[in-house]
Amino acid sequence: MRVAYIFKRLMGIDAVRISHVADEPSGWVITVTVERRRNRRMHCGRCGQRARSVYDRQVRSWRHLDAFRVRCVIRAEVRRVVCRDCGVCAEAVPWARPGSRVSRRSRTRACGWRDRRPSRWARI
Repeated sequence: MRVAYIFKRLMGIDAVRISHVADEPSGWVITVTVERRRNRRMHCGRCGQRARSVYDRQVRSWRHLDAFRVRCVIRAEVRRVVCRDCGVCAEAVPWARPGSRVSRRSRTRACGWRDRRPSRWARI
């Protein structure tokens, strides 16, 4: 079984291709580098409307749930697109909300924990 297949299933990111999985020398962080599929259309990260042109590109990182008791980070190149309504903004990615630096699964887990906390923690 390929490592990329294991991480795609573990992380729940099907819409992309995993190009590289690396661990840091400390052994406490796994970085998963993903690439978008070539035929993927660009969509505005704010309104979801289809965008036609690319403004620029940059590499971004998102914190994901821990895997095998090791911190997991998703890294991908994100295009900033020109939207007719919003102007220049980052394209939508399937694993995170617009402007977020944590994945959807990580955010959902944290919010679920917050809702189950004891009432004496309500003012934290």
